[in-house]
Amino acid sequence: MEVGKAFVDGLNILKTLAEIMGAILIPLAVVYVGARLREREAIPKYLEMAVAVLSEEKASPVLKSWAWTVLRTYTPVPIPADLPDLTVDDRQAFSKALRPRSGTGL
Repeated sequence: MEVGKAFVDGLNILKTLAEIMGAILIPLAVVYVGARLREREAIPKYLEMAVAVLSEEKASPVLKSWAWTVLRTYTPVPIPADLPDLTVDDRQAFSKALRPRSGTGL
């Protein structure tokens, strides 16, 4: 009978630990998921700001560099890293840089 009691006591300890861990981890998971969702909602706003900066002729080079970093980081279609920081009006160079390269299968 002592072995059965020790087993039940062990299960009770495990149950208590699981309840404590659940009480701690579930709220943390909710906070983490909520923060990730808020971040994803902000991305389109950052992209809009970046395009607006690149469209503005009088924007400073530092601000334009920030805009290109935002575009390279958050656009669903990757922008090649070797693409120079261009203005939106420099469409010819932009389209040339985005052409498929030989051997890519595109």
